[in-house]
Amino acid sequence: MHDLDTLSTNHPLIYPKPNNMLIAHDGVVKVGDYCIMTGMESSLYLTTTMRNALWYMAPEVFEGKEELKSDVWCLGISLIEMAEGKNPFEGCNQMQLMKKLMTESPSLSGEGWSAECVDFVGKCVVRSVEERWTVSQLMDHPFVKESVVRIRREGVSPVLAQWVEVKENTIEGNCEEKEENKTQNEWEEKENTTQNECEEKENTTHNEWEEKEENATQNESKEETIPPMEELPENGIVTCKAALDALTEQVSFITVQSCADYRSEVLDFSRFANLEVLKIEKDCFDYPSKLKIEGLKKLKGVEIASGCFHCTNADSEVIIRNCPELTELVIGDHSFPSFKSLRMSGLPSLQRIQMGAECFREVSLEVKTMENLEVLVLDCPKLRTSKTPVGDKKGVCCLRNWEGFVPILLVCLFVGMVALLVVMSNYSNEREKRQTVEDLIECLNDTSISANVDELIITGGHCNENITTIHFGGFKKLKNLTIEENSLMGVNVVKLDGLKELERVVIGENTFTRENGSFVLKGCSSLRELRIGDNAFERFTKLELKKLPMLEEVEIGRNCFGEVDAVNWKGMKKVESVKIGEGSFGAKGGSFSVQQFQNLIELEIGNDAFANFDHFSLSDVPQLSSVSIGNNCFQNVNKVEFIGLEKLESVTIQRGSFLGNENATVSSMHLKPMGVMIVNGLFVVRNCPFLKTMTVDDDSFSHYKVCEIENVQGLESIAIGRNCFSSADLKLKGE
Repeated sequence: MHDLDTLSTNHPLIYPKPNNMLIAHDGVVKVGDYCIMTGMESSLYLTTTMRNALWYMAPEVFEGKEELKSDVWCLGISLIEMAEGKNPFEGCNQMQLMKKLMTESPSLSGEGWSAECVDFVGKCVVRSVEERWTVSQLMDHPFVKESVVRIRREGVSPVLAQWVEVKENTIEGNCEEKEENKTQNEWEEKENTTQNECEEKENTTHNEWEEKEENATQNESKEETIPPMEELPENGIVTCKAALDALTEQVSFITVQSCADYRSEVLDFSRFANLEVLKIEKDCFDYPSKLKIEGLKKLKGVEIASGCFHCTNADSEVIIRNCPELTELVIGDHSFPSFKSLRMSGLPSLQRIQMGAECFREVSLEVKTMENLEVLVLDCPKLRTSKTPVGDKKGVCCLRNWEGFVPILLVCLFVGMVALLVVMSNYSNEREKRQTVEDLIECLNDTSISANVDELIITGGHCNENITTIHFGGFKKLKNLTIEENSLMGVNVVKLDGLKELERVVIGENTFTRENGSFVLKGCSSLRELRIGDNAFERFTKLELKKLPMLEEVEIGRNCFGEVDAVNWKGMKKVESVKIGEGSFGAKGGSFSVQQFQNLIELEIGNDAFANFDHFSLSDVPQLSSVSIGNNCFQNVNKVEFIGLEKLESVTIQRGSFLGNENATVSSMHLKPMGVMIVNGLFVVRNCPFLKTMTVDDDSFSHYKVCEIENVQGLESIAIGRNCFSSADLKLKGE
């Protein structure tokens, strides 16, 4: 196991299942059979061995999101199998396996195994990739730690070396015994053979003439019975129209490798009555506007690769119906992109439909009379209608690019199917990622841009036309992203999601100025710095920052996110500084909360920011030292508390902030470790032993009824301006 990290660097999926782990004569474990499954594009032709390999695959692999931790899952499954003599998923087909993986994790029985062993296996088979242990963490686990040290020191496991020695001695003993028996048996066999040869020769001489005479008589009247050619199964390889036309109606397998010269409007495979598998390879059939596959009683599988059928006629259509044995239909990316109709019916055995990106972009899909349909995988952005069978069939439905999908499908799924597992995975993200790479290459006129770049700079004034959505998730190796001023002004959807290596994001002034936009930054586990320039995202209505565990600094400029009404940040434990510029988050009322910022030292909010917000809470901020809030901020907040902030040294609240509202019943501002009952117009500073200076400028807290300052032993200076706390009594308590 201690070399798995190194192997994974060059072989992203090792699959350390039992069949892939070999033990050399010296006891050294070796791994083979790299990545046999990752190249499979279709399950039509999976062998039994390949299907069994699915039992070792991690849940994320089925979603196309394999990573190094996927091998850890495989290791855990292998350990369970070696311990209990049976794979926990043994006997499951692909559909059954997917259902189990989405609802449960396997485990090692505690009977007969130590608690450390059970825990080690459990750390390997956690369904969540983020929570699953890495190889380096596992090597420090008490169950294997001593063994890892010993193997590194001695280069081999003594237990395995001893086991190999015993096995070799056993095999050697068996071989000697077999050799001795073989020698004795050879002499006996030779003696018997000699005797039999003599008897056979004598009989041959006696019967030879009788046999020849009899055969001669029979051959004169005998007709040779050879089965006609049409009764033998045929395989058809098609490379042109003539080859397709020449196929007999009895052909069983058709593979179209190329057919650029087929210019007929109708392509009809219905004449091949014995057809079992139809496979059409890439970039075939540009001209036909109608594809018919009807009444084929033996047809089991149809696979159409990417880039096929590009006719744009108004009456273009695909008809697949009355094929009772058809179990799987697979269509690759960019096939049938402009076809206007897809009709499927009378397919009672169909279990799987898979369509790639940009297929049937203008089609309303109807799925009828398919009682056994288990998997529906669609990447059709304009799909509008789908009907599924009513019954008690259990299955998995995975919808990709389902933005235009109407509720009729969900009604059918939840009402008509018992225990149906629905996986609504919006795989439009994948299409958006690919499109973003292509769009940036075009608008920047830079062909060096690829999905593998680690630094991306979008220069000032560029990419302001024809781009409305940008998803940087396709740049998996991106470390630094810089968007200069006046760029991407027409974009209203911005996503940075799951970029594990991203460290720094800098967004310049006057970018992303379109209204009703959304900015999502999440799942970037290495991100340390986020800087946003003035007037960026000015009319955006959504800001989402989450799962950024290494983020240290957040700086947002002036007049940003003016239409956002909810800012809820949680769990950014490394953030030390938060700075919000003037006028940001200023147009709407809303709520701002910061939780579990254990390293937050400085909070700075500029003039007129959060002007209409009515709730602002800080909780679990033990290192907070300085709070500075500008003019006219949080005017509708009715409760402000600084309680138990032991590192707090300075509080500055400038003119016209926290005006309060006498009639408010729910508004508040909390700055404390624990929540308390709401009391309108309450300002409290309590148990802040290192607080030295507190400044409240004119007209702030004008409607507040209570001002309490208690147990602030280090307070050196307090200044309260005019018209502050005009309705309150000032209470000073403690030394």
